[in-house]
Amino acid sequence: MSEISSLVVGGAYGVGLATVTDDGTVLDTWFPKPKLGEPVVPGTQQLSEQEAVEELGESVSALLGPDMDRGVEVVAV
Repeated sequence: MSEISSLVVGGAYGVGLATVTDDGTVLDTWFPKPKLGEPVVPGTQQLSEQEAVEELGESVSALLGPDMDRGVEVVAV
């Protein structure tokens, strides 16, 4: 059996931090703790700061919010 055929095929999901412009364009999303498998609820939704803290720890609060220098906002998804 080749190494490739023995790999498990599946998806990934996680809580991420998205950089969003004023017009709603998502520039990037960073997933600091991705997980293999399928999410309980498919799709993308914006999370509250509290939900982000529960998933990623208290230090995430400092990363969320508007960045006036770059004209973007960092939101949890």
